[in-house]
Amino acid sequence: MSSNLILCQSDNGKTFEFSLGQSFLIQLNENPTTGYRWEVTKTDGDLVKLIEDKYLQNFDSATGGAGVRIFTFTANSVGEDQIQLKYKRFWEKDESNITHFTIKLRIY
Repeated sequence: MSSNLILCQSDNGKTFEFSLGQSFLIQLNENPTTGYRWEVTKTDGDLVKLIEDKYLQNFDSATGGAGVRIFTFTANSVGEDQIQLKYKRFWEKDESNITHFTIKLRIY
């Protein structure tokens, strides 16, 4: 298995190629105490599998401070896919307050 590639906010909108079985991480800044949280809103579970979804608070931040949300995926099948995430408050319906993160995948 190949080493993990770590994608971040600056990778938004880009296309990436992965070999079958390769794992990769998406690491995005998050502050859940404000009510905002990253969530996966679109992916093809046959092509990529979400292995882990965890939040890590920054060591240097006070209680309630910011941290990072880390999603770990594995490429399961050959093909093309797109992963979409949203940073939002689950109770708000107003789309203008939502931040989007999208990447395109080619798995070979």
